[in-house]
Amino acid sequence: MATIAYADVLKHTPLPIDAQDIVSRVRIVVAGSRAGKEPSSYRSAYAAASGGGEQAVTYLQLPWVHEYADASDATYRCTRSFALPDGVEAWLDPTDSGIPEPTLATGVTNPGSPSAIRDGDAGTYAQNTGSGLVQLEYSLSGYGYALGFYLRYEASFAGGGPIAFFAGPGGVMLTQLNSGFPRFLTQGSYDCVPTSSPVEMYAVLPWDARGLSENGGSGIGSLTTTITLLFDAGSFASAGDLKVYEFYPLMLDTTLLNGIAKQNIKLPASTPQRVTINGYVAPDKSHTITGWPGGDYTGAVAKQTYGGGETIIDFEQKGSPAGITQEQAQASSYNAQAQRARIAAANYPVRLGERQ
Repeated sequence: MATIAYADVLKHTPLPIDAQDIVSRVRIVVAGSRAGKEPSSYRSAYAAASGGGEQAVTYLQLPWVHEYADASDATYRCTRSFALPDGVEAWLDPTDSGIPEPTLATGVTNPGSPSAIRDGDAGTYAQNTGSGLVQLEYSLSGYGYALGFYLRYEASFAGGGPIAFFAGPGGVMLTQLNSGFPRFLTQGSYDCVPTSSPVEMYAVLPWDARGLSENGGSGIGSLTTTITLLFDAGSFASAGDLKVYEFYPLMLDTTLLNGIAKQNIKLPASTPQRVTINGYVAPDKSHTITGWPGGDYTGAVAKQTYGGGETIIDFEQKGSPAGITQEQAQASSYNAQAQRARIAAANYPVRLGERQ
């Protein structure tokens, strides 16, 4: 940070505040559609508001988003959506306290805390204890919701119908949804296959968009999600025919996503100004001008140029290039932003939505 004497200031001009690109609320698009293993079957259903039974309906996928609002959002109310940055894993680590232990473990060893299937160790596993029913289940009541699951296993099947099962909002509450506004649900089943070496499976299954209150549903944030791994009785001939190395729900790492969102918050400058300094000033992120009327002034550098023995510094916000009025620069910026928005809309990336 350079220290500049006010005596070297040739002139200073306030800049009009640019309010075209304010972002006070950020929506990060985590997934736009199903991803991972393709479901062998899925169902979307609703419970009628009149208290009647459920009815199968067309499935309308709801993009998974994480939303963060700055305190200034109460004033500006400017929201923008961003794609999840490439290479970023949005999920909690399986050992995180935000993921519970399995709430049901039938016919399978499940030692440790965290259990072998969510201890983050790829070499440990839970195994079946015999030839009967095997079931592992997470009920996420009190923990939030899952976007899907991750499974790594190996198995030799004797019979039965092994599946990994993801129940959307409501989970096992399906038969209890008999009152109130319509609640649109999504369920998916994923077939497991015999394998002599560990294989992995992951799936992301969005909810039905009509579950949103703004779309006529009763809301989905308050409903419980259940993730189940189920092997029917008779699936295995003997103990050890099934090894589950990892099986856990994919839940959002909100701390990570909030950090990403905060980097995309953009608020208007408070006192942007252009200051012309006599001589050369080494570039830096901020400068302090001592002797400034009313007290020393320290400002973040938005733009800095040097020529003709003078350094021109735009503090807090970039001003217009030389020879162009601020109004012309703002109009050009607006047109460029509008063009980028049209291109982004035409090439909308459904993050995690490409089949894998």
